[in-house]
Amino acid sequence: MPQTPLDVLAPYFFSGTAEGEKRILKEVFIPPGQMAEVLNLPEGNPRILVGSKGMGKSAMLNRFYDATRAQKLPALFLTPSNLDLRPLQGHNDLATIERTLFQCLVRAVAVHIGTQLAGLLSNADKKLRDEALKEGLIEEDFIERGVKLLAAVARPTTQVDFAQLAKDLAGGTSDAALLNSITGHMEESESVMLVLFDDTDQVASPDEPKELNRIWGMLHALRDLASRVPQITVVATLRSEVWTRLRDPVGNRETLDHFHGCIMHLKGSEELLDRIVQRRIVKAAEKVSKGPVRDPWALFFEGSEVHIPGAGPAHTRGWRSFLVTNSRERPRDLIQFVSFLLQTAKTRIADTQPEAGPQARITGLDVARSLPRFSKTRLEDLSTEVGKACPQFFAVAESFCTLSFELRYDELRQHLAKLPSRFSIQVRGKSLRPDSHDAAEQLHALLFEAGFLNARIDEPLQPRGYRHLTFSERPELTDPAHVNEARAARWDVHPVFRSHLLQIKPPPRKA
Repeated sequence: MPQTPLDVLAPYFFSGTAEGEKRILKEVFIPPGQMAEVLNLPEGNPRILVGSKGMGKSAMLNRFYDATRAQKLPALFLTPSNLDLRPLQGHNDLATIERTLFQCLVRAVAVHIGTQLAGLLSNADKKLRDEALKEGLIEEDFIERGVKLLAAVARPTTQVDFAQLAKDLAGGTSDAALLNSITGHMEESESVMLVLFDDTDQVASPDEPKELNRIWGMLHALRDLASRVPQITVVATLRSEVWTRLRDPVGNRETLDHFHGCIMHLKGSEELLDRIVQRRIVKAAEKVSKGPVRDPWALFFEGSEVHIPGAGPAHTRGWRSFLVTNSRERPRDLIQFVSFLLQTAKTRIADTQPEAGPQARITGLDVARSLPRFSKTRLEDLSTEVGKACPQFFAVAESFCTLSFELRYDELRQHLAKLPSRFSIQVRGKSLRPDSHDAAEQLHALLFEAGFLNARIDEPLQPRGYRHLTFSERPELTDPAHVNEARAARWDVHPVFRSHLLQIKPPPRKA
C-alpha cells in the first residue's frame, strides 16, 4: 500500500528523544542559539549543560558526537550506565566519592576508547590502553596510565577541518559564531578529544538528600578529568530540577563556586521551536513531492489556521503558532504534540475516510480530540518531574480549573493560601499550614519554577503589547524582595495545561 503524506510525516514527529531520532537527527537538527558558547570556556573546565526534560540536551551531545566523529576527531559518548559504580557502596563523604568516581570515569573512558575509537588507535595507543586496564594496579598507577592514555589519543588540531565541523554542528549551514567558537577553543590546544557525558544525575537518586553527594562527586570527577588532561574537552548534561536541588543548603552549596562558570542553562524559545517544526515539515514535504514545495504545510494540515478548543469562535491561530504555543518551549513537547495529532488523524481517517489517501490532512477535529489528552499527559509528566518536591502537585494544578487562566497577583495568592485547608500539601518535606502567607509563597514559587505559571508583563512595544517572563529568565521574581514587580504582573496558566483544566471544570451551578 503506497505511503500517504501523513505516513511520510510520522518519522519526523515520533518520540522527540535523541535515542529515537538517531536516523534523522543530522537531517533535522536545529542548533540552539547557545551552541556557539558550549565550547567557549577556559581549558581544564567542563561544560555542564543544564536544562529541563525534553529541552534537547541529549540531542546536542549526539550532534557533537556525530559531527566530531565525521571529522575523525576522537570523541566518547558516555552515561552513568557505562560506569561500574560498585566501588561507591558504603561511601558517603564527598571527598571519597569524588576520588572513587574519578577512578570509575577513567576506567570507563579507557574501556570505551577500545570500543568507540578502535579505528583511530595506533599500536602504541592500544598498548597504553592494555597497560591502563591491567588487573591489580594500585590506584596511583591506574590513574597515571589512564591519564597518559587519554592524552595520547587526542588528535592534533592541525588535522581538523574547523569550517566543516562548524557546518555539521549547525545543521548543514554556515554559522560564523559557531566557527569562531570552535576555532578559538580548539586552536589554543595542540591536540583535542571530546568526552560527552549524558544524564549526569542518573549516577544517583537526586530525590534522596544523602545521594546528592554522588552527583556532586560526578561533577567533580568530570572537572578533574578536564583539569588533568588539558587535551580533553568535557561536556556533560544535567536536568534543571536536579541543579535546583544541588543549590539547596542541603546540597553541598559550598561547592557551587567551583562550577558557576561551567554551568550553561539551555533556554528554549518560541523562535527556536518555530525553526524546528518548520525544518521537519519542509523535509517531510520534500520527501513526499520529491523536491521543493511552495506550501509544505498544506500537504499535512487542513487550512492555514485552526480554532483553539475551549476558546470563543473567533479565536483562531496559524498552525505553526498553535503548535509552538502549546509546547512549553521544549522541543520534545512540540514533536510529541504533532505525533498525537498524527495518530488521531490516522485513526479518524481509517474509521471514516479510508479512501482519502493522499488527500488526508490533520484537521481542527483532530485537534479537538487530541488536545485534552495531550494536555493531561503534559500535566502528568510535570507532576512526575516535581513530585518529590511536592507529591500533591497534580492536585494543586488541577485546582486552577475553577479560576480564570489569567490571574491577578492577589487573586492567585488567596487561592494558594486556602489550598492546604482543602487537602494536605508538602513542599520539599514540610507540610504547609492553611491560610498562611508562607503556603501561598511556597506554592507560587513552585508553580512558577515548574512552568505551570508564567508572569505576563505589559510591554507596549511588543507585537501583542506584553511579554511573558519564565523562571529561567527571572528565578527571583516570586521572592518577597520583588513583591511589587510580582504584584504588577498577571500570572497566566501555561496554554498547554488549559485544555485539561477545561475538561474537569465543574458545570455552573443552577440558580
